[in-house]
Amino acid sequence: MIITQEPIAFHYLLTTLWIGLALIVTVVLQFITAGYGRHSQPGRFKVKGQCWVILNIIQMNNRLTWLLMEIPSPTLILYFMVTSEPDHRDVARLLFGGLWLIHYFQRCFIFPFRIPSNNQTMDLLICTCAFGFNLCNGYVVGRWMFIISPAQDYSFSTLQTLSFFIGIIMFVYGFASNIICDGMLVDLKKKISSGKKEGEQVDPSGRYAVPRGYLFDYVAAPNYFSEIVEWTGYYIMTQNYFTLSFLVWNLANLVPRARTHLKWYQTTFPKYPKERKAVFPFLY
Repeated sequence: MIITQEPIAFHYLLTTLWIGLALIVTVVLQFITAGYGRHSQPGRFKVKGQCWVILNIIQMNNRLTWLLMEIPSPTLILYFMVTSEPDHRDVARLLFGGLWLIHYFQRCFIFPFRIPSNNQTMDLLICTCAFGFNLCNGYVVGRWMFIISPAQDYSFSTLQTLSFFIGIIMFVYGFASNIICDGMLVDLKKKISSGKKEGEQVDPSGRYAVPRGYLFDYVAAPNYFSEIVEWTGYYIMTQNYFTLSFLVWNLANLVPRARTHLKWYQTTFPKYPKERKAVFPFLY
């Protein structure tokens, strides 16, 4: 497949703008908190304009929202994989695409149905923003890897490099650790909702308590730490500007939210361990 320089240059420009937007978002998130999960406050933003008001007020089923806002990314990756030229279906690219699909299958079809529903909802505004992010992210990474990157960028030899082995170990650990941490939070919520609090101090909503064990003894948001490790590993494996853009977005979104989690725990539970960090054990 012959690739001209124009689409490559444009894709680099587009991705640079995408990274720039991530940096703006991380600054904005120092001052506002996305209103879902424990920070959910329906209609919390005072917005003008009929469209924005509708997005801000309409509440959606929590499980359905998770599915809808995550699905664009794996859908685009799968589309680019299927429609790619034969010289872009080498074993390395197919493995990288497969790992992406495994992650998002878990996020779309397993995770939402593990979390207790308890009639929880999420703003349509949050869903719309997340849908847009995953749409852009899937396009940036998928189109580069399977459509416009030079065919020789990846081959079987890619899977024999030190960077691949380091990256795959980090990816698998981060993926598994994220599931473990999510599972611990789900089990804690189920314990609280069933009335088996066993001396746990519960927040005013009656839905949250202080998790203990594993990485929760070190940071407030170990599920975020695990996901950062996972996508850092993915970048190390693939070594391109476009998976780096996803890692930048990951950090831009999760680090400020982890800090908000930590402050929430400290405010809600006066006895919350002071030595715990937000997201990076012993560091931050």
